[in-house]
Amino acid sequence: MAATKHILRYLKETTGYGLLFPVSLNEFEDCLEAWSDSDWCGDKVGRKRTYEYFFKYLKAPISWCSKKQTVVALSSCEAEYIAAAETTCQCVWLEYVLDDLKLDHVKSMQLCVDNQSAINLAKNPISHGRSKHIETKL
Repeated sequence: MAATKHILRYLKETTGYGLLFPVSLNEFEDCLEAWSDSDWCGDKVGRKRTYEYFFKYLKAPISWCSKKQTVVALSSCEAEYIAAAETTCQCVWLEYVLDDLKLDHVKSMQLCVDNQSAINLAKNPISHGRSKHIETKL
Protein backbone atom coordinates (compact mmCIF):
# COMPACT_ATOMS: atom_id res chain seq x y z
CA MET A 1 0.00 0.00 0.00
CA ALA A 2 2.89 2.33 0.78
CA ALA A 3 4.36 1.74 -2.69
CA THR A 4 0.99 2.55 -4.29
CA LYS A 5 0.75 5.81 -2.36
CA HIS A 6 4.31 6.67 -3.36
CA ILE A 7 3.50 6.07 -7.05
CA LEU A 8 0.31 8.14 -6.86
CA ARG A 9 2.16 11.02 -5.16
CA TYR A 10 4.82 10.86 -7.87
CA LEU A 11 2.20 10.94 -10.64
CA LYS A 12 0.40 13.86 -9.00
CA GLU A 13 3.60 15.93 -8.84
CA THR A 14 4.76 15.14 -12.38
CA THR A 15 1.60 15.84 -14.39
CA GLY A 16 3.33 18.77 -16.11
CA TYR A 17 6.12 16.60 -17.51
CA GLY A 18 6.03 14.90 -20.89
CA LEU A 19 8.07 13.78 -23.86
CA LEU A 20 9.13 16.32 -26.45
CA PHE A 21 8.98 15.18 -30.05
CA PRO A 22 10.67 17.90 -32.11
CA VAL A 23 9.80 18.50 -35.74
CA SER A 24 12.24 16.77 -38.04
CA LEU A 25 14.15 19.14 -40.30
CA ASN A 26 16.19 16.45 -41.96
CA GLU A 27 15.11 13.06 -43.28
CA PHE A 28 18.17 11.46 -41.69
CA GLU A 29 17.03 12.66 -38.27
CA ASP A 30 13.65 11.06 -38.87
CA CYS A 31 14.78 7.53 -38.13
CA LEU A 32 14.31 5.10 -35.32
CA GLU A 33 17.50 4.80 -33.25
CA ALA A 34 18.12 1.70 -31.16
CA TRP A 35 20.82 0.65 -28.71
CA SER A 36 21.26 -2.86 -27.40
CA ASP A 37 23.61 -4.28 -24.79
CA SER A 38 24.13 -7.45 -22.80
CA ASP A 39 25.94 -7.94 -19.51
CA TRP A 40 28.85 -10.28 -18.89
CA CYS A 41 27.78 -13.15 -16.63
CA GLY A 42 25.43 -11.16 -14.43
CA ASP A 43 23.60 -14.21 -13.06
CA LYS A 44 26.19 -16.70 -11.82
CA VAL A 45 23.55 -19.21 -10.68
CA GLY A 46 21.30 -19.52 -13.74
CA ARG A 47 24.00 -18.37 -16.21
CA LYS A 48 21.44 -16.32 -18.13
CA ARG A 49 22.53 -12.86 -19.13
CA THR A 50 20.56 -9.66 -18.90
CA TYR A 51 20.04 -7.66 -22.07
CA GLU A 52 18.82 -4.13 -22.48
CA TYR A 53 17.54 -2.06 -25.35
CA PHE A 54 16.65 1.59 -25.72
CA PHE A 55 14.80 3.37 -28.56
CA LYS A 56 14.67 7.00 -29.65
CA TYR A 57 12.43 8.51 -32.31
CA LEU A 58 13.03 12.11 -33.43
CA LYS A 59 15.75 12.33 -30.75
CA ALA A 60 13.21 11.58 -27.98
CA PRO A 61 13.18 8.35 -25.95
CA ILE A 62 10.13 6.20 -26.63
CA SER A 63 10.90 2.68 -25.35
CA TRP A 64 13.32 0.72 -23.21
CA CYS A 65 13.55 -2.71 -21.66
CA SER A 66 15.84 -4.77 -19.48
CA LYS A 67 15.27 -8.50 -19.02
CA LYS A 68 17.00 -11.86 -18.78
CA GLN A 69 17.69 -13.73 -21.98
CA THR A 70 15.60 -16.86 -22.42
CA VAL A 71 18.63 -18.98 -23.33
CA VAL A 72 22.11 -19.49 -21.92
CA ALA A 73 24.69 -17.82 -24.16
CA LEU A 74 28.05 -19.50 -24.55
CA SER A 75 30.03 -16.29 -25.13
CA SER A 76 29.75 -12.52 -24.92
CA CYS A 77 29.52 -12.40 -28.73
CA GLU A 78 26.53 -14.76 -28.66
CA ALA A 79 24.86 -12.80 -25.86
CA GLU A 80 25.29 -9.50 -27.73
CA TYR A 81 24.04 -11.09 -30.96
CA ILE A 82 20.92 -12.41 -29.22
CA ALA A 83 20.33 -8.98 -27.62
CA ALA A 84 20.65 -7.33 -31.06
CA ALA A 85 18.19 -9.86 -32.52
CA GLU A 86 15.65 -9.14 -29.76
CA THR A 87 16.15 -5.39 -30.31
CA THR A 88 15.56 -5.80 -34.04
CA CYS A 89 12.29 -7.66 -33.39
CA GLN A 90 11.16 -4.82 -31.12
CA CYS A 91 12.18 -2.28 -33.78
CA VAL A 92 10.05 -3.98 -36.42
CA TRP A 93 7.11 -3.88 -34.02
CA LEU A 94 7.71 -0.17 -33.29
CA GLU A 95 7.75 0.60 -37.01
CA TYR A 96 4.33 -1.07 -37.33
CA VAL A 97 3.10 1.05 -34.41
CA LEU A 98 4.38 4.22 -36.12
CA ASP A 99 2.57 3.16 -39.29
CA ASP A 100 -0.65 2.48 -37.37
CA LEU A 101 -0.41 5.92 -35.76
CA LYS A 102 -0.10 7.40 -39.26
CA LEU A 103 3.20 9.07 -38.37
CA ASP A 104 5.06 10.12 -41.48
CA HIS A 105 8.53 8.64 -41.00
CA VAL A 106 11.42 7.44 -43.07
CA LYS A 107 11.71 3.65 -42.90
CA SER A 108 15.23 3.51 -41.60
CA MET A 109 16.71 2.18 -38.41
CA GLN A 110 20.06 2.67 -36.76
CA LEU A 111 21.00 -0.16 -34.39
CA CYS A 112 24.01 0.45 -32.16
CA VAL A 113 25.81 -2.61 -30.77
CA ASP A 114 29.00 -2.34 -28.72
CA ASN A 115 30.53 -5.74 -29.50
CA GLN A 116 32.67 -5.98 -32.65
CA SER A 117 32.35 -9.78 -32.84
CA ALA A 118 28.54 -9.57 -32.78
CA ILE A 119 28.62 -6.89 -35.48
CA ASN A 120 30.84 -9.06 -37.69
CA LEU A 121 28.58 -12.07 -37.07
CA ALA A 122 25.51 -10.04 -38.09
CA LYS A 123 27.22 -8.76 -41.25
CA ASN A 124 28.35 -12.19 -42.46
CA PRO A 125 26.71 -15.11 -40.63
CA ILE A 126 27.47 -17.62 -43.39
CA SER A 127 31.21 -17.63 -42.77
CA HIS A 128 30.78 -18.48 -39.09
CA GLY A 129 30.28 -22.23 -38.89
CA ARG A 130 30.35 -22.20 -35.11
CA SER A 131 27.30 -19.95 -34.85
CA LYS A 132 24.68 -22.33 -36.28
CA HIS A 133 23.49 -23.26 -32.78
CA ILE A 134 22.31 -19.67 -32.16
CA GLU A 135 19.57 -20.03 -34.80
CA THR A 136 18.04 -22.97 -32.95
CA LYS A 137 18.08 -21.08 -29.62
CA LEU A 138 16.19 -18.06 -30.90
